[in-house]
Amino acid sequence: MSTIAESESAPNSIPLSEFRANCSRILDRVEEDGNPVTVTKNGRPVAVVTPFPKQPTSFWERLGEIIEAAPGADIDNIWEGEWDADWCPTHEVTG
Repeated sequence: MSTIAESESAPNSIPLSEFRANCSRILDRVEEDGNPVTVTKNGRPVAVVTPFPKQPTSFWERLGEIIEAAPGADIDNIWEGEWDADWCPTHEVTG
């Protein structure tokens, strides 16, 4: 049976009994190195433990995930026509 001593030597696949015995350390390793671990039962894969996606910590990180700009784009000088928008908060809405 293998041991979870170092993340470099830890296997990518472990038996369920080892997962139960070392669950906390295995989860810490998956979170730290980002590599998934396959849990096996009687030699068959039954689950994959993967790291939870990191959540953005700031407004700008969140905005960066929503908006993609072309490399070199001048995002400080975008005018309404470039957005192909029908409405702009600085203009009156007409019906």
